[in-house]
Amino acid sequence: MTSFFSRLWRSAYLPREKELSPHFGKFLLMFTCFLIFNQILSIFMNTFIMRALGETGPVLLYNAMQSIVQPVVMLGAVYLCRLWSPLKSQLTGFALYVIVFALVVVIGEAAAGLYLLMGAMIASAAGFFYTSCSIQLLSCTTDENRDRALSFMGISFGVIMLFTPILSGGLINLLGGFFGYRTLFAIALVLVFVAAFFSMRMPPPKDYDGGSVVRLKVAVRAAFCSRPHRNIALASIIVGFRIGAMIFYITMLIYELIQSEGMVGLNGTLGGVAAIISNILYGRFVKPDKRTRSVYISTTMLLSFTALLLFRLDAAVLIVYNIVNNLTSAFIDNPPESEYLNMLQKHELTKGLGAEVQAVREFYLSVGRLLGLGLIALVPAGGVGVVIVLAALALSQYVIGYFVRDTGRFMERYEKDLDLDLDLDLDLDKNEIK
Repeated sequence: MTSFFSRLWRSAYLPREKELSPHFGKFLLMFTCFLIFNQILSIFMNTFIMRALGETGPVLLYNAMQSIVQPVVMLGAVYLCRLWSPLKSQLTGFALYVIVFALVVVIGEAAAGLYLLMGAMIASAAGFFYTSCSIQLLSCTTDENRDRALSFMGISFGVIMLFTPILSGGLINLLGGFFGYRTLFAIALVLVFVAAFFSMRMPPPKDYDGGSVVRLKVAVRAAFCSRPHRNIALASIIVGFRIGAMIFYITMLIYELIQSEGMVGLNGTLGGVAAIISNILYGRFVKPDKRTRSVYISTTMLLSFTALLLFRLDAAVLIVYNIVNNLTSAFIDNPPESEYLNMLQKHELTKGLGAEVQAVREFYLSVGRLLGLGLIALVPAGGVGVVIVLAALALSQYVIGYFVRDTGRFMERYEKDLDLDLDLDLDLDKNEIK
């Protein structure tokens, strides 16, 4: 299977220097398994809580708990990566996912009453997982091929969205109520073990500065004092603001309107088709110098469609909106991620500090998620209220475009200055030899 993935993405390249590492295949296999069970969590844990408790308030609190806990846990994950290894951190995350899924499988509907505990455990699992995941992705890609790598990850996500939601929703409808949920989460439980298997087959990250010394102060100081690090930190607030709310907001609205897991699954599947198309186009056409334009054009398209919701708002229109949102998702979400990884890999201030920087960044992402949840909670429900929320989420992405452009320009000058310094050092060494 690994060789199939290798042939797939190598065929997409003409210049050899832009080919993806074979290690990326192993990473993608692991990440794909994670995406499947995480997709089940993202969509159906929310509907599970709504079905069991009969209100949306606990769903908001469940998501808020995740935003609060995850960045704190990532600090612990940094120490785990340093003292043991990134792999041990990732396996700890998988172990926590196992506990959550097993809890729903064993006690069923009663697990919904533990939504705050489950939110905290899922956030902890994600914290341990993503700290290692960012180090692994950085290790097996470069800035020249990272847009392609992210597009392959996005295509994988799109394929999963294509099948997982509709099959999951169909399974729940077929088996009925909470027995269907227990069966679905039992399948997710098996997938966690498969992901852990692929994780253990990956080589240690080559660019990760191991050792027992945790340098969080350096990462925190960089987020305030270094221009590109500060850009990424502020951009992360905007990223969290949109993605944190969008993950469940459309799903929640559709479920409130029609009370059908099958329709929620259909919405996810159609979104998956759109996400595949979006990532294929992004990987084909967007290069480092076009990242800013990608954000601006896609945001304008999404905002234009949002305005049309003022004239009609029902389940069918929301599904169409979800399709448009996913069609633009890669062009909005991938550029800031590419700039972040490029800075992390090349800036001398935080080179080798991937775990620390990711942990600090997670605090900014969580601030954005909480702001998004706060917007949903404060704006009155209904037609105009929905449009206000979606328009605010879309408008904020213009700020992302600015940070992407400024960071890209800064890093371009920074790399030229580094090359110049290196050339001067080489000339001095040659003169000393003479």
